[in-house]
Amino acid sequence: MAVVIINGEAKVSESRKSVTIWEDFIVEYKDGNKFERKRKWTVWFDQPIQTIETGDWVELKGELSTKLETYEK
Repeated sequence: MAVVIINGEAKVSESRKSVTIWEDFIVEYKDGNKFERKRKWTVWFDQPIQTIETGDWVELKGELSTKLETYEK
């Protein structure tokens, strides 16, 4: 399984069992153009967390898991 390290500003859920993090990164294309982008991560915990608060800057390391589903805007 893939291991990822992410960082960004945390938003803790009401249940305190998940945290949403928007990661900023830069995409560079072959033609030299660069664009700043954002990637949304959601991290789930087995127990309510007490050490992270909304607005905290965090760096997290863990195993990546994904779920396939359909999406319509």
